[in-house]
Amino acid sequence: MRKLLLALFPVLCLGLLVGCTDEKKDKDKAKDAKVNKDAKDKHDEASDKAKSAKEKAKDAASDLGDAIKAKRDAYAKEMQPKLDALDKQIAKLEDKAKEAKDASKKKMDTTITDLKKRREDLARDMKEKKSDTADAWDQMKKGFSDAYDDLEKAVKKANDEYK
Repeated sequence: MRKLLLALFPVLCLGLLVGCTDEKKDKDKAKDAKVNKDAKDKHDEASDKAKSAKEKAKDAASDLGDAIKAKRDAYAKEMQPKLDALDKQIAKLEDKAKEAKDASKKKMDTTITDLKKRREDLARDMKEKKSDTADAWDQMKKGFSDAYDDLEKAVKKANDEYK
């Protein structure tokens, strides 16, 4: 019996070793699976946050664009009566030019043509130029205001000159 036990002992030890190794592998697999799941969850969470941030940025950009458009529209509405007043003054100059003679008429016609061109350019700029940023809109507004002021002075000068 002793020989039998001695013969079975190595087989039993080998069986225990193989069984323990499989158990350890199963634990490692379970641990790896948990780590992989945690990593995937964190990746998904980061991806969701990135998507959310992207959507918020889009909304903010859209809101900014709407605000700039509202400013531009309000400014155009504010400037329209002023432009209409300039148009009336130019029309009065045209009436005076019809009554003028020779060199005076030629000079008035040249002045009126220049004033009309500048007025058309001003109106076109207001309609066409659209800015996406507040700074760009402020610069465009300043340029438009400066051009308007120059045109207004030129109309006033022409009115004073051709009284």
